[in-house]
Amino acid sequence: MWYVIWTVTDGEEEMTRRIRSGLSGRLYRECFCMRREYMKKLGGEWVELTKPLFPGYVFLDTDRPEEAFCCIKKIPGFAVLLGDREGAFIPLEREEEAFLKRLRRNAPGYLVKNTTVYLNKEGNVCRLKGPLEPFQERIREMNLRKRYAVLDIPLRGRKKTALFGIRLEKDG
Repeated sequence: MWYVIWTVTDGEEEMTRRIRSGLSGRLYRECFCMRREYMKKLGGEWVELTKPLFPGYVFLDTDRPEEAFCCIKKIPGFAVLLGDREGAFIPLEREEEAFLKRLRRNAPGYLVKNTTVYLNKEGNVCRLKGPLEPFQERIREMNLRKRYAVLDIPLRGRKKTALFGIRLEKDG
């Protein structure tokens, strides 16, 4: 099951590295930070870059959360293993985990790739191809000029707003 560890924003990769080096492999399957591609215009050209999908969140796939937590809390820079108010460590719901896995579409390194947006002659969105395609009804906002889409996604029993990268068909 996937558990969420909360750390400082922009410290996700460092925390992931520390957990991987400081935690016995028998206590977890994977430790990762979900990342997203996004488009940025540099020197007049659109380029693909990556950044964390959930700033400050590191995911731990484990069936031994209590043992893993005892070891993780000794790691410098550790913040919080998200749970309930009584201190129990609550995994993501199976539906939440499945949703995040579908978004990733088997891309390496827990990376959510850009979704290609196709426009009709009037400049309206007529089709999506990529990770957001099956979730088109969840898109709350799409900014074609800045190349991002906003979705409310389920995470830890709440809706969390997340930005996802898009590219236009003409971007190549």
